[in-house]
Amino acid sequence: MAKPTLLIGIGTSGLRVLEETQKFYFEHTGKNKPGNVEYLYLETDESSFPSTTVLKNEIKRVYLDLSDKETKINNLKDQLPESESHWIPDPNYIKDAGKGAGGMPAFGRVALWSYPNFNTVKEAINSAFNKINNHTQVDSDNTRPAVFITGSLTGGTGSGVFIDIAYMIKKHIQGLEDVYGLFLTPGRDYMGKDNILYCNTLSSLCSLEKFNQPEQEYHMSWPDSTTTKINDLPFEISHFISQDRNDGIAQVKSLSGLYKIAGLWMFLNIFGLREKRDRRLVDSKGSAFIDKYGSFGIAAVQYPKRQLEELLGVDLSINLLNRWIDPIAYYNKSNKNQIKAVRQRIVSDTITHFERTLKNAFDTLDATIVDGENRVLSDLKIKAEQINKKEYTEQSAYHFIKRWFSSYGDNNYYTAVKNNLQLAEDELIQRIHELISTTIDRTENLQISKIQLSAISDAIKDNREYWETLGIHPKPEKWENLLEKQIKWILKSRYKMIGEQNAVVRDRLKTTFDLMKIHLMAERVWRLKKNITDETDPLKTFDGNITLPKIPKIDQLIKNISHVIDSQDRNNNSNKKNKTLQSRYNDIESELKDTTIPILRVYKDGSSPEAFHRTYDSAKTRYFTQTGKNITSKKTIIEEASLWDYINTSTDKLHTTLFRDCITKFESDVIRLACFEDMDIAEYINSNPKESGKMALIAKTPLIMVNNDNKTDFVEGKGIPRLVIGKDKSQIDKVFNALQNDTEISYLNSYVEDEDGIWLNEEISNIVIFYVEQGYMSNGDSFNPLKHIKNIGDIKHVYELEKERYSKTKGIGHETWNILRNPYMNEEEFMEIMDVNQKQK
Repeated sequence: MAKPTLLIGIGTSGLRVLEETQKFYFEHTGKNKPGNVEYLYLETDESSFPSTTVLKNEIKRVYLDLSDKETKINNLKDQLPESESHWIPDPNYIKDAGKGAGGMPAFGRVALWSYPNFNTVKEAINSAFNKINNHTQVDSDNTRPAVFITGSLTGGTGSGVFIDIAYMIKKHIQGLEDVYGLFLTPGRDYMGKDNILYCNTLSSLCSLEKFNQPEQEYHMSWPDSTTTKINDLPFEISHFISQDRNDGIAQVKSLSGLYKIAGLWMFLNIFGLREKRDRRLVDSKGSAFIDKYGSFGIAAVQYPKRQLEELLGVDLSINLLNRWIDPIAYYNKSNKNQIKAVRQRIVSDTITHFERTLKNAFDTLDATIVDGENRVLSDLKIKAEQINKKEYTEQSAYHFIKRWFSSYGDNNYYTAVKNNLQLAEDELIQRIHELISTTIDRTENLQISKIQLSAISDAIKDNREYWETLGIHPKPEKWENLLEKQIKWILKSRYKMIGEQNAVVRDRLKTTFDLMKIHLMAERVWRLKKNITDETDPLKTFDGNITLPKIPKIDQLIKNISHVIDSQDRNNNSNKKNKTLQSRYNDIESELKDTTIPILRVYKDGSSPEAFHRTYDSAKTRYFTQTGKNITSKKTIIEEASLWDYINTSTDKLHTTLFRDCITKFESDVIRLACFEDMDIAEYINSNPKESGKMALIAKTPLIMVNNDNKTDFVEGKGIPRLVIGKDKSQIDKVFNALQNDTEISYLNSYVEDEDGIWLNEEISNIVIFYVEQGYMSNGDSFNPLKHIKNIGDIKHVYELEKERYSKTKGIGHETWNILRNPYMNEEEFMEIMDVNQKQK
C-alpha cells in the first residue's frame, strides 16, 4: 500500500492538477482517492471552487480571505518584529492587487499570514494528517507521511505561499518523510502577452534557490505567536514542467493538457510511484545526478475504457434530461408523440379531469356536520320537512331558510362550510398534484405538465366567468343578494303532488347549498389559479405534506435541468462551481482526441478519430440492445419512485444530485452490460510497434525546454528513475518484445536487466506508461531552472522591462517593486542570486 500522502494545490492551477489527479484515480479504481490520501486546495479567489464530480468531491477548499486587505496588512505590521516585516506591501498598492492576490506574490503571502487564515490552514493540514494517519499500514516503512505541493508559480497565490506552506508542514507534522514540489512554469507563448507571469516565476525560482542553500535558515515569527527556525530545504526535490519541450516534440497544446500530465504524475505517486523511484533517486543523489531540481518525461499507450464508459454514461444522462424538458415531443411507453399534434387532446382530458376534481372538492363539503351531529345532506332533508310542516321557531319559512344560509348567521350551514373550506382546498391541491406527478411519471416530460397546469388555469377562469353569470361572487353582500332570490324560488310553487313536497324543497335547498359552496370556495379556487401561474410561494395542504404544482416552478425546473445539461451563463459563479453534463462530455471527448498530450488513445482497430467513433457507437448500440429499449428512462436513476418528488428540490441540490446520480447510475449500467469490451493493450503495442514506440521516445524528452546555450541538455544517468509501468509482467514482456528492435528507443533494453526499471500494479489497467526522470545535465551540472531553462535569459530581460515600466507608468520604485514581487527576499539577495547563477551558466 502507498504511504499516507497529502496533496496540496495552491492557487487555481493547483486545484486543476488535483482535479486531474482525482479523475485519474476514479478512472482506475471507481473512487476519488484512497483512504490514506487527502487533497487540500488553497485559494485567494473567492469565485474559484472545485468542480462537481460524479462521486463526492474529495478536494477540500481552504479559502484565504483577502477582503479588507488594508486592515490585514496593518495588523501584520503591528504583529511582526520590524526585522521580519520588510516584505509586507504598503496598503496604498491594494488597488493594483485586484481580485484575490491579484497576481502579486506579496499579497498571496499576506493572505496566508493574515488572521484567521493562517490558523485555518494549519487546522486543515492537521485535520488532513489525522485522517490519513488513521489508516494503519502493514509495512512500518510506509507509515511516514509524505506531502506533495503543486501549482503554478505564475500567479500571486502560488508564488506567494509555496515556501511558507512547505515549512509550515515541516514544523507541524511529526514523523514527516518529506515534502515534494511539482510546479508549472509558463511556456514561450505567453511572452509579450502576459509578462507578469514570467516576473512571478523568476521571483519564485530565486526564492526557492535562496532556501535551497545549505547555510540558509528559515527563521520567522509566525502569526500563531510561535518563532520558527528550520535548517532544512523546503522541498526534498522540486520538479518543473511546462508546455514547451526539446527535440522537436510538439508543445502541449493547452494549459489543461499540462494539468492532465501533472495530474497523471501525482496520481502515479500516490499510487506508489514515489517509493519505486526513491530507490533510484537515492543512488542518483549520491552520484550528484539529481540534486534539488528535476523534471520528467511521461507518455502512455492507453485503451481508455473507463473514460469511454463515463462518456457513454454522460451521453445517456444528457439524453434522459433532454427527454424530461423536450418541448417538441414526448414518449408514451416507447412511442414518440409530437406534442403539437396531441396538445388539444391533453387540454381536453385535463379539463375533464379538473371538472371531476372540482366536483369532488365541493362534494367533500357535503359531509360537513351541522346541528352537532348531522351531515349537511341529511340535515337538508330534515329542514325540508320542517319547512313543509312549519316546524320552526322563526316568524316565517323565509326567516328560517335565511337563518341557515345567511353569511350573517352563526352556527348555520354558512359558518359550518366556511370552517371546512380547507378540506376542499386540500382535495384540489392533492388531486392536481396527483395528476401532475402521475403524468410526469408516465411521460417523463415536464412540458406536458405545463400544458396541463395552463389548462387547469383556463378552466378555473371559464368557471369563474360562468359563476358570475349565475350571480355568484365571493363577497358576502353579493351572496346575500343571491340568497334572497333563492329563498323566493324555494318557497314559490314548491308543491306538486302532496307526496313530492318534501323532495322538491329538499332539492331546492340542495341547489342553494351548492351555490353557497361555490360562493364560499370561489376566492380559494381563484387563488388556486393565481398560485398556479404566479411567482408566490406555492399553496400547500393543511398538513404541509403536499404542495401545489406551479407553472413557474416547472419553468424553473426546466431551466435548472437545462443548466445541468449545459449552462449558457458562463459568467455565473454558481455555474463555475457546478459542472454541466455537456462540459463533462466535451472534456472527456477532448481528452480522448487530444494528440498534443503524450497519451496515445487506442482502440481495437486503431487510434484514429474514426476508430474512436466506431468503438463508441458500437457500445451505444449495444446498450440499447441489451436494455431492450430505444429511449432512456427515469427507472435507471430512481426505479419506480416519483420523478416529480425527485426533482422537486432546491436549486443547488438538484444540480449536484442530477449530475452525480445520472452519470453514476448510467455508467454503472454501461459497465454491468459490458458495453465496452476489454482489450489487450500489450497486444495492440505488439501489432503497432512504430506508433507505440513514439510514446516511449516522447517519454525521454522532459516537459521543459532546456539547452539555453546550445551546450547543455539532459542526459541519462544510471541512477535516474526510468520506468515502464503496467499491470503484470507478461504485459511488460510483450511491450519489450515489440519495441526492442527500435534503435531510437533502445534505452528500454536496460529496463529488462534492472528490476527497478519495471513497476507492476494490477490496479493500473488498460494502460502502459513510460516514465523517465531528468535532472542531470550534459556539462556535469545538476539541473537548475535558473541556469538551464532555455528562455531564462528572456525571462530575466522581461523582469527588468516590467520593473522599469511599473516605475514609469505607476510610480512604483524598484524597492517597492521588489516587495510586491519578492516577499521572501530583499532586492540585494535577489540580485545576488541572479548574478551567481548567471556566472555559473
